[in-house]
Amino acid sequence: MLGPVLVALAPAPPPIEPVAGAPTIEYAPAPGCPDAAALRSRVERLIGRPLRDGAEAVAVTATVTHGETFALALRVRSDTGVRERTITAASCEALVEIAALVIAVAVDPSASLEPEPEAEPEAEPEPEPEPKATAPPRRAAIPPPSRRRTRPTGTVGVLAGVGLGIVPGPTAVVGGGGGVRWPHARLDLAVEHAVTRTARQDAGRGVEVRVLAARAQGCWVPTVGRVLEFPLCAGVAAGVARGRGFGVPRGETRRAPWVGLHAQAGLLIAPLAGRRWFAFGPMVRLQAPLVRPAFTLDGFGVAYRTKAAGFVAGLAVELRFP
Repeated sequence: MLGPVLVALAPAPPPIEPVAGAPTIEYAPAPGCPDAAALRSRVERLIGRPLRDGAEAVAVTATVTHGETFALALRVRSDTGVRERTITAASCEALVEIAALVIAVAVDPSASLEPEPEAEPEAEPEPEPEPKATAPPRRAAIPPPSRRRTRPTGTVGVLAGVGLGIVPGPTAVVGGGGGVRWPHARLDLAVEHAVTRTARQDAGRGVEVRVLAARAQGCWVPTVGRVLEFPLCAGVAAGVARGRGFGVPRGETRRAPWVGLHAQAGLLIAPLAGRRWFAFGPMVRLQAPLVRPAFTLDGFGVAYRTKAAGFVAGLAVELRFP
């Protein structure tokens, strides 16, 4: 579209006398179109100099209207006559660009149709920011740990093992009981029975001894994760030692109190992930009787006296609730 316009409006060969007293551009834009200053600035950039009203070779009247499309009515007046042309386009910006090109060639036939690129201003180095005095960082307030009460859980369990020093010789020890536990502590109550063993003075004479005792203990329980527990306990036991003589004329049965202290260590394993209602593991106990029952046979002296220290090792199994 620009080709025919430029050829049709090409001015006669110079020199052309200026149109005295007339403004170079009279421009009436449609609403929303670039204004006269924008058109004039575009022409001056194309010819490379400012326009001189009343001193140029031409005077131009440009009117933009808007109907179905944008229309540019262009009238160029010079000493050689008047030329008129109407151009349409889809946008007002395109018409203003065409008008600027036509006017620039009419004013100065030697003008370049491409504007010289504007030199980008050299970027000034940004000044180094002055160090600002900063206040020491404020530590975020850490809420105090919640003191949620941990409800204790109940336990019931059984023990089976072997003992020394309770009755004559090694003996089986069985028991059962219950208690309460917290994450790192527990209290236990249990009843244990040391199975009957025999102390002989000779082939046909001796005493049969067994012990039934109740135990109470408190424990500190270090843990590893939620699977392993290491209860370290101390407690007291009280019960009855029962002895029955044989091989003598008067084979009587006697009962004597049995009281002692003990220290115990163990390992409890809760293997069911997410279900800590079951645990099992080994335990060892050292015990010392405060009262040492002794059993005598008439006319034959002491047949058996409880040892000064005893030992129990076994396996504990417990259920926990709720």
